Amino acid sequence: MGADHQIDNVSSVQYQVDENSNTLLIELSNTTGTYLQHLNEYCLLDIFSSDSLTFMDLCSLAETCRRFKRIALRVFPKEFTIETSYDMGIRGYILKTKNYRKFYENLQDIERILKNFGTYLSTLSVSWEEDHALTDLVAMYCGAVTLQCLDIVNMKNMEDLQVKFKSIIQRLLKLSFRHCSFLDDAATPATASLICDSLIELQINYSYWCGAILQNNFPNLKRLAFVASEIFSGTSDNESDVFSKFIGRHKCLRSIDLSAGSVCSIKLLHTISNSCKELEELTLESLDTPNISSDSWNLQNLLKLRMLSIDFHFQINDHHITLFQVFNAVETLKFRHMDEVPDQVFEALSRMENLRELRFTYSLLNCFIPWTKLTQLGQLYLYESLSGFCASDLFDIVRQLINLEKFVFLQHHATRNYFVLKKRDFFEIVKIVEQRPNVLTLQCKFNFDFEECDCNRIRKVKLIN
Repeated sequence: MGADHQIDNVSSVQYQVDENSNTLLIELSNTTGTYLQHLNEYCLLDIFSSDSLTFMDLCSLAETCRRFKRIALRVFPKEFTIETSYDMGIRGYILKTKNYRKFYENLQDIERILKNFGTYLSTLSVSWEEDHALTDLVAMYCGAVTLQCLDIVNMKNMEDLQVKFKSIIQRLLKLSFRHCSFLDDAATPATASLICDSLIELQINYSYWCGAILQNNFPNLKRLAFVASEIFSGTSDNESDVFSKFIGRHKCLRSIDLSAGSVCSIKLLHTISNSCKELEELTLESLDTPNISSDSWNLQNLLKLRMLSIDFHFQINDHHITLFQVFNAVETLKFRHMDEVPDQVFEALSRMENLRELRFTYSLLNCFIPWTKLTQLGQLYLYESLSGFCASDLFDIVRQLINLEKFVFLQHHATRNYFVLKKRDFFEIVKIVEQRPNVLTLQCKFNFDFEECDCNRIRKVKLIN
């Protein structure tokens, strides 16, 4: 067959052997007939999943045809976050997924993402008074989405939230307000009705005139944080009453983080004890009630309490020590600003059989603490709480706490006699714990290269800087 032989079927490939040269001749078609839309779904999924494709590329593919959009939806991350931010002085929007983070300067790019993949928006953090365009887009393209978390900064008119995000608010799981001031045009406290029966967590941080929020009912609320905020500008009694009523209406709360001295009162603590029988975590970081005791606060009702964090702004006395004696189920205790901790505190803690984690922050501890009374501890944290700390103190703690699995000692760099673990002291710790069944994680400053140590031999101590 000659070289000028014509191929009738251009889609075929013919293999022939030249009789004279025994050379394999390959005649190819001049077209492949292969287009992207002709590929099956498995091939397209592999192509669309390529790391070389950006979110904008996926938007372009999704805008091509319904089939491509269906496949692009399978590839796009099922949860993503959008938050307004400033990057290098430029205002824009940050899009984050589990393994991805990108800054977008143009709102048009965010609009394309929301238009094509808005059903996957899980968290939105927005400055409400400045980002009307973004919230309008979310309301337009994400009305049917189950938005999990909404973080609002700088809001004044809460009614606007209910109107614009009505369908989103109804299915919201977490709602956070930061640096908000809820006043109407007449400079009086605003009122608004939020229908959010699915809400599980509510955070109010550094905000004012918050009565508009606390007048609402959230039947499934489990976690509440009220940090450095005020309800009204009136008397503290009024604020405490409003907050107590809110707590009384939400009996299913399992975690309360209360860091606002203006609402702390014996009445509020009494309400928490009587209403929140399911409470597991309680944080009182701005407690300014020196007369608190187990008698004035019926703590026996909090049978499920597992974590207690208290910020003491007063001299501790025998009344406060009695508090610890009723926390039989507590596993974690966190103390802040506890000055001149008496030995009676450790006597009370020693009777807490379930206590596993103890934290002191900005507290004044002496170097002669009877740690042997707290052998049940598995974790100990000391933040700026032990002046003059040295290696011998570390040895004593590790020796006496025989069940210790984690010890954290952190200081501010400006602290006098700043403690730094030396290599020889580290190996002394290794000797102390080498016969114990558990591994000790030690976090403190050290001045040697841990990687140069014989890590294969040192299996009982993990060192973190």
